Amino acid sequence: MDERIAIWNVLHDGEITAVSRSGSAVTFFVSIGYLRRRFAPPGGCFALSLGEVSELHFHDFDGEVQTLEQQFETGRLDILGTESQRLPIVVDTSMGSMTLSFERFDLSLDTGQLVSFAEIDQVSDEYWRDWEGKRLRGEAS
Repeated sequence: MDERIAIWNVLHDGEITAVSRSGSAVTFFVSIGYLRRRFAPPGGCFALSLGEVSELHFHDFDGEVQTLEQQFETGRLDILGTESQRLPIVVDTSMGSMTLSFERFDLSLDTGQLVSFAEIDQVSDEYWRDWEGKRLRGEAS
């Protein structure tokens, strides 16, 4: 699967806490503690920077188009994931859906250290394997 699409499923359960725009670049700050704690040095979030963004809009559950800034005034914006197979991507969130089209992305820790897709995908897989093992042993809540 295209990593530009798959990253949104790896970051599911993450809360988008802020968005920064500069020209055709958009950076999402995503707080997802259970993954972030597995990277050193300690920190609070990831920065997902999208390059050459050609489409970005948000639809609330009533179908109304809003800016992300307007959506942040309404409430939390948690990433639920995507079922998209190609661009543009429709990312489901706790407040509606985002439609995105972009050429590339970089992921970094809030400390500035770059993280490859392969690294975060592996850490996510390890977390969910550990979680499933705890669940089967009756340790997960």
